[in-house]
Amino acid sequence: MDGSFGALLRHHRLAAALTQEALAEQAGISAQAIGTLERGVRRYPHRETVSRLAGALRLGEEERAGLLAAASRQPVPRTSAPDHVVAAQLPAAVEGFTGRDDVLRAMDSLLAREPNAVVVSAIAGMAGIGKTTLAVHWAHRVRSRFPDGQLFLNLRGHGGGTPLTALEALSHLLTGLGVDRAEVPADVETAAATYRTLLADRRVLVVLDDAVDARQVRPLLPGSSGCLVLVTSRYRLDGLVARDGARRVHLDVLGRDAARTLLARVLGEERVLAEPVDDLVELCAGLPLALRIAAAHLLGGRSIASYVSALRSGGLASLAVPGDPDTAVGAAFDLSYAALDPGSQRVFRLMGLMPGLDLTADAIAALTSLDEAETGRCLDVLIAAHLVDEHLPGRYTFHDLLRLHAAHLADAERPAATERLWGHFALTLLNAGERVDPRTYRHVLAEDYRHTTFIDDTIANTWIDVETENLVATTHAAARAGHTRLAVQLLIALHPQFERHRMHAVWLDTGTVVLEAARRSGDLLAEAHALRIIGDAHWCGCDYEQSLTFLGDALVAAESLGHNEFYRVVLCALGRTSISMGRPRDCAGYYQRARELWQRDGRPTEGSLVLGDAYWELGDLARAYELHTETITAARRDGVRFGVLLGETHAGRSCQALGRLDRAIEHYQAGLALCREFAEPAEEAGNLANLSGAYRDLERYDLALDTAREALEIATRLGMRRTQISAWHVLGSTHLLLGYDEEARVELHTALDLAVATSHQRGRCDALISLALLHLRHSSYDAARSSVLEALEISRGTGHRLIEGESLRVLAEVDLAQHRRSAARGHAEEAWALHAKSGYRLGAERVADVLRRIDAE
Repeated sequence: MDGSFGALLRHHRLAAALTQEALAEQAGISAQAIGTLERGVRRYPHRETVSRLAGALRLGEEERAGLLAAASRQPVPRTSAPDHVVAAQLPAAVEGFTGRDDVLRAMDSLLAREPNAVVVSAIAGMAGIGKTTLAVHWAHRVRSRFPDGQLFLNLRGHGGGTPLTALEALSHLLTGLGVDRAEVPADVETAAATYRTLLADRRVLVVLDDAVDARQVRPLLPGSSGCLVLVTSRYRLDGLVARDGARRVHLDVLGRDAARTLLARVLGEERVLAEPVDDLVELCAGLPLALRIAAAHLLGGRSIASYVSALRSGGLASLAVPGDPDTAVGAAFDLSYAALDPGSQRVFRLMGLMPGLDLTADAIAALTSLDEAETGRCLDVLIAAHLVDEHLPGRYTFHDLLRLHAAHLADAERPAATERLWGHFALTLLNAGERVDPRTYRHVLAEDYRHTTFIDDTIANTWIDVETENLVATTHAAARAGHTRLAVQLLIALHPQFERHRMHAVWLDTGTVVLEAARRSGDLLAEAHALRIIGDAHWCGCDYEQSLTFLGDALVAAESLGHNEFYRVVLCALGRTSISMGRPRDCAGYYQRARELWQRDGRPTEGSLVLGDAYWELGDLARAYELHTETITAARRDGVRFGVLLGETHAGRSCQALGRLDRAIEHYQAGLALCREFAEPAEEAGNLANLSGAYRDLERYDLALDTAREALEIATRLGMRRTQISAWHVLGSTHLLLGYDEEARVELHTALDLAVATSHQRGRCDALISLALLHLRHSSYDAARSSVLEALEISRGTGHRLIEGESLRVLAEVDLAQHRRSAARGHAEEAWALHAKSGYRLGAERVADVLRRIDAE
C-alpha cells in the first residue's frame, strides 16, 4: 500500500467486505466519487467526506485519524514513480575479479545479520585499491536478494568536478526510482523524505561510490531495514559507524598470491608462471588499478621482464613507494601511454582537461579538433587499454588518478584545447536555446565554433539538462581564465535553464563570477549582461530591491553602449520586477518604452506580451487580451513555440478577467500542454495556479482544489513563492465558497504571510479581501473592515484597479451587514464604475448583486 488516501480507503473498504456501491450507499456519497478517490484522480477529499466514509466503514479512532491524515491538504512531494519501476543501475562487473575472498565472506555475513548500511572503506588516502570494483562485484553477487532494484551513484568525492551535494545525489537517486526530474523536491529534507517513502517496504540495494564524508551520505540512507547501502570512500566514515550503525569493511592492497591470480586471469597462467610477475606486483604496489593497466599493456605481446625493466629504468622504481597509489599507477600508466599511437595519446591527455565528470564523443572531438571517426577510433583504443571507461552509453570518463596524470601531460596544450571545448559548449548551448526560444541579444561571441543542429525542442532541452554541470563548470573556468566574452555567452545561454528549474544558488554564483571577470577585464557589454542576469536571479528569489539595483545598473550600461536590443530586454526585466513589487504604473512605463523601441525597428508585435501584462495589472482588460492574442499569432507565424506557450498562458489570465471563463480555460490548457511537452516546470506551476482560479470562478470546485494543489506542489519544490501565494489563495477562496471556513482561514493566512514576506502586493490584497469575507461571514465586522481597508489602501497606491474595485465591493458588503445603506451604495457604485471601465465582468456581476440587495433592504 502506497500510503495515499485512495490506497488507504480501498484497503479499509475491502477489509469491511464492501463494494464501492455498498459503501457509497452507506456514506451518502456517489459510487463514482469513491472510484475517483480510490484511483487517486481526486487525492484530497473534504473533511466532511472523510468523516462520512470513516463512519460508514466503522473505523476505530486510530484508523479514522490515519484516514484523515492521508487526506491532509498540506502539500506533499508528488512522485510519478509507478510501482513497477525496478532500477538496474549497477555497472558491469570487472572480469577476472580476485583476491578479496575474506572481505566478501565478511560482507556476506553482514548481510545475513540485516545491516542498515555496509561501509566499504580503504586505508586513508588510498586510491586505486579497488573499492568500486569490490562494491560492484559483491552487488552483482547479491542482487537477487534485492528484487526491488539496485541503484548506483558516483558521489564524485575525488573525481572530476565538484562532489555532489546531498540534494544533487537525491535527485539522481529519485530519478533512478522513476521520479520525473521536474518532480524532484527542491530542498534536501523533502527530497530525502520522498526517497525514504519510495524505498519503504522495498528491498533495494544502493551503492554510493566515492563519498567525501558522512554528511554527504547520511541524507541518502533509506529508512527501511530491508534496503542495504554500500558506501565507498577514501576515508573511514567513522560518523556513519557511530551514528548510523554502519559496518566497516577494511580493504587493503592485494597480496602477492591474489595479484598473481589477477594477472593470470588476464595474461594466462603460463606467462605468470614463466615470467617475473612478483617484481611487477611490487612495482605496482599491489594496487588493482595499476596491475590492470599493466596487464592491458602486456596483452600486446611485450614480455613481463622487459616491462619490469622499463619500469625500473629512468628512476621509476624509486617512485613506486609501497602504499603510494599515485606513483604506482603513474609508473604503469607511463608505459601504457607510451605504447599508444600519437592520436590516442593526444585524446587521452586532453581528456584530462574536461570540466566535469565526463564528456561525450562530440565534446571530445571539439576538445581535440578531430573528426568523428578518428575520435571514435581513439576512444576504442583507450578503452581497450583500461585508460578510459564508457561508464554510461556515449559518455566517457576515467579514474581520478589517471585524470590527474592526463591533465599534467596536457599542460602545454591547455589554452588552445580548453578554448575549443569551451567554444563547443557555448555554441551548442546557444543553438539549443535558439531552437527553443530565439533571442537575438544572446549572440555575444564573434568566433565561429563547431555547430550543432537540434532537430526539435525536446532534444535541445534534453541536451541542456544533461550537460548543465559541464556548462556551469565551463562558465566558471572561462571566467577565471579571463575569457570574459566566452563566459558571458555561456551565462546568457544558461539563464533560461536557471530560471526554468529555479536554480537560484547556482544562478547567483555563476552570475557573480562572470560579473567579477567582466569588471576585471573592463568589458562593459559582458558586465551589462551579468548585471541583468543577477538582477533576474534576485527577482526569482523575491529580493526585489536588489533586483532593481542590478537591473538599473544594467540599464545604464546598455544605454551607454547603444545596444538597443539588450536595452529592451533590461526594460522588460525592470517591468517584471515592478509588477512583482506592486508597481504596475512603473511596469507599464518600462514596457511602453520597450514597445516603442521595437516599433521603431519595424517589429510592431514584439513586446506585446509584456505590455499586455501591464494593461492587465492596471485593469485595461480588453487591450491586455488583444496584446496577448497578438503574441500568440506572431509566435505561431515565426515558429516560436515557447512564445506560443507564454502567449496562451497570459491570454488565459486576461480572458478570465473579462469573464470568458471557458475560453480562458482553453488558453490555459493549450499553454499547459506546451509546458509539459517542453518540461517547463516553472511555467507549468504558474499556469496551473491560474487555471485553478478559472475553475473556481466556474464553480468547478473539485477541479479548482486539485489543480491548485498540483500547482502548489511544483511551486513549493522549485521555491516559487509568488506562485505558492496564488495557489494558497485559490485553495482558501475555494474552501470559503464551499463553507469550509477553518481550512479557508489557514490557507488564506498562509497566502497572506507569504505575500507580506515577499512584498507581493497583489497577493497580499487578494488574501486580505478573502479574509475580510471570512470575517464578515462570522459577523466579525471590525476585522472585516480592517482587512478590506488595508487592501483598498494598497491598491489605490499601486494602481491595481481590479483589486481596488473588489476592495470597494467587499467594503460595501461590510457596510450593508452593519445597515450602513448609504455608505454601502456609495462604495458599490464606485466599484461598479471601476469594473465597467476595466471590463472585469465577474467583478461587475458581484457588484450588481450587492446593489440588488441594497435596493431590497
